[in-house]
Amino acid sequence: MGEIRVLIAEDDKEIRELLRKYLVRELYKIDVAVDGEEALTLFDRYKYSLIISIFTNVSIPAPIVMEDAKR
Repeated sequence: MGEIRVLIAEDDKEIRELLRKYLVRELYKIDVAVDGEEALTLFDRYKYSLIISIFTNVSIPAPIVMEDAKR
């Protein structure tokens, strides 16, 4: 099995860091995005096994980010 890479797309710093710390302990490769634009940039750059997106206050809403990621 190859590397498991996870994208955490979260605008809340505390939640983002909590998720990152937990997943790093599980030996996953973690990337974090603080907004939708950064999430799309990272998504274009890497192949992810899992994307966690809980945006509540962003310029690009999470459903739009996820729809763009599907393309």
